[in-house]
Amino acid sequence: MKDDHSIYNLFTSRIVLAFLLIESTFKPILKYFEWHHGGVRINISIIYAVFFLLLIGILIVRLSVWKKFKMHKDIFLAASLLFLIAVIVIASYPSIVSANIHRIQEYYLFYFSSTIIRSFLYFFSGFYLLQFLEKKRFVRLILISWGVYTAVIFAFSVMKGGILDATLFALNGNHNYLMMADAYALLSIILIVSQVTLSRKSIFILISILALFLLKSRASMYAFVFVSFATLVRFDKRFIWGVCIALLLGLWQLDVLESIRSVANHRMFRVLIGEDNSATMRSDIMSIGLEGIKQHWFLGQFMGDVLQKEKTGNYIHNILSYWRQFGLIPFVLLVYLIFKNYTNLIYAVLTHGWNPRLDFIFFYGFYVLALVLFARSFMYPSIWIIFSAVPVYFNTQRK
Repeated sequence: MKDDHSIYNLFTSRIVLAFLLIESTFKPILKYFEWHHGGVRINISIIYAVFFLLLIGILIVRLSVWKKFKMHKDIFLAASLLFLIAVIVIASYPSIVSANIHRIQEYYLFYFSSTIIRSFLYFFSGFYLLQFLEKKRFVRLILISWGVYTAVIFAFSVMKGGILDATLFALNGNHNYLMMADAYALLSIILIVSQVTLSRKSIFILISILALFLLKSRASMYAFVFVSFATLVRFDKRFIWGVCIALLLGLWQLDVLESIRSVANHRMFRVLIGEDNSATMRSDIMSIGLEGIKQHWFLGQFMGDVLQKEKTGNYIHNILSYWRQFGLIPFVLLVYLIFKNYTNLIYAVLTHGWNPRLDFIFFYGFYVLALVLFARSFMYPSIWIIFSAVPVYFNTQRK
């Protein structure tokens, strides 16, 4: 039985490792060259579908030979929510594909991949990632991946208006900066929490912030900045004094008003000090989405944004998108899961000593929470890794 369990863990951990490396490094780099430099196309969704089917198959086989099976109640609730969402997505297929909309089947498969397949893979990753963080070979692999990804970002950046700027303008109209930024943040956070000194953490954070600035996702950069600051303060209280001294020196040496004027029209700062087309567009989408919630407040309407606008991307860009797409019950379950897991996480942060596992779920957990609450939709599956990693962390602490 122990040998069978070891083989099970070996296969599943290798699949999870492959998924994390593809999701955080290979996929964003590949898509960047495909969309921006006419590079080769590889269908990553097919690879993820294979991983999904393999894990489902392994899980079924494993459960069939377990005489006694116990599941943490929070993990069971998260798995139930994921299953409920899958049922809603699959049940919606006939009504969606019957709509007279160009590429509607392609849109459905795209939504299916993010809401079911990638969400499941992130959820499954939470069972193993905390173990990976304690292995030096994994940390070295992440360091190499981070170095390659960072080199690509800086190598394809140019000076524009006196400010370093990335070349994120796609040949075919696709803009993959959100995917690239979210992937880079995951990679950076894994690397940062693996460092044991304040200086190394600070160096990697500063480089990562600059890279996220170049990737042009404001939500990703701002969330990363605030959570990384909290992480460094938690790791070493002396960091606060270092930041205060640096700010005072900066105010003394720089003309603050002139510096603000010089960057006022840059995409990464425009939303803070003036009108912004992207923010205005999201506000309009929010109004349309709220109207959709009023019309389908209990059952929701999966892909209602596509059925209404006949294109993708018009979903609410915050947690309310779950209500709009899946209905009231899944939304309430999601809110409960967030409340339960994050109250447990806060308790652990206040009572447990520093360790890479807790550091990761704190850093990445609050990073994805900020995005889900204010800037990302149901298509953003990273929150699912927290729904498994937090219960796993507490379970290992009790052993």
